[in-house]
Amino acid sequence: MIIKVPVDRAECLRQGIDYDSDFLEVDIGPADAYYEEREWIGKRLRNGVFDPKFGYKSSICPPSKAEFLRVVRVLMRGERPYGESADEGVEAP
Repeated sequence: MIIKVPVDRAECLRQGIDYDSDFLEVDIGPADAYYEEREWIGKRLRNGVFDPKFGYKSSICPPSKAEFLRVVRVLMRGERPYGESADEGVEAP
């Protein structure tokens, strides 16, 4: 399944990563993630876009499948993937 994952382009620029899209398209299959991880991701898809809505930024950098899966595993543990504060980078709903 193809999932669109938001990319933190500002962070990519800071890290010297040239990426010209707001989204990374990630192909996630049974061999890429455990059932529990796929279920967790599936519950957070909105029109094919990953959107965890946990009160902090949901974009990734570097833009890669490995980073997306790392962030998913961190979020599943209830931790913050980049150590940001609860409201950093998030607009009010």
